[in-house]
Amino acid sequence: MSNQAITEALREADPARGQVPEGLDGRAEQDLSRILQTPMRPRRRWRLAVVGIASFVAVAMFVAQPWVTGSRSGGGAQAATPPLLKFQLKDKRPARQQLLDFASRVRALPAEPATGPVLQISMKGWYLVSGDVTEDYIEPHVVTNYVSDGRLRTFEPGRDPGDAVSVFWKEGLSADPSVLKKQLAVAHPGNGVDSFLNAVDDLQREAIPSPAVRAALLTLLADEKDIKADGEVIDRSGRRGIGFSVLTDGGGLPTKRTLIFDPATGSVLGQEQMLTETAGKMNVPIPSVIEYESYLSRSYVAEIPK
Repeated sequence: MSNQAITEALREADPARGQVPEGLDGRAEQDLSRILQTPMRPRRRWRLAVVGIASFVAVAMFVAQPWVTGSRSGGGAQAATPPLLKFQLKDKRPARQQLLDFASRVRALPAEPATGPVLQISMKGWYLVSGDVTEDYIEPHVVTNYVSDGRLRTFEPGRDPGDAVSVFWKEGLSADPSVLKKQLAVAHPGNGVDSFLNAVDDLQREAIPSPAVRAALLTLLADEKDIKADGEVIDRSGRRGIGFSVLTDGGGLPTKRTLIFDPATGSVLGQEQMLTETAGKMNVPIPSVIEYESYLSRSYVAEIPK
């Protein structure tokens, strides 16, 4: 079945077709509308903030996907997942102290002015769409986002670009950690660490945070309960980074969520999610990476490609 056919079938089966569930904020309403108009693809762009469309997502996850081979029948080989990154913990201080010192260094960096009217952000991501058997590693998806006048368009090789959508934080973000926390919660409500990390992830897709904002993000991360320092690492794009992680079950299974930072600038290089205790019904070993994103470049260009 083609992507388009799957999309049409799901759209017709959606019991809330043409309706906006009560209580949706403006961005969630946009996301829901866009999901129903966008062909299925294995990348995590939309953060669904309401329980009312959970049934739609559940159906989508159990439709046979063209990018996954194999079968769910028992007794097969486990799904191929990326190798684990190798961290070296050299700094033995508590993670909170490391992050606060890191934030202090980043805050002192000079601001980076925009050098063009359009922000270009390139990234690659790998996502375990299901627990199906795969013959080889699923190739990471490489996409490029273009941001101009508060609107974002995503380009992916081999696909037509999607419609422009509003960015989450058109007016920018505060360097005051307490204010910044409230601003992030506008897009991802809730006080849990998953909401915070989801907001940090989306921020990397649509902006180049200033050094002051990056320092505030590091400060907020230092305040997270049970934050752990993972140490130095070479990320999935061959860059030197430093990782900090938390354990969460916000996705339904015990998961280690890791942010990898550039130690010189405090910029986020990437994020990882790894199952730590059980795979549930997914056919993967433990531990297994189930998602990673690597932010390859952020720069300014003259215009959005035609």
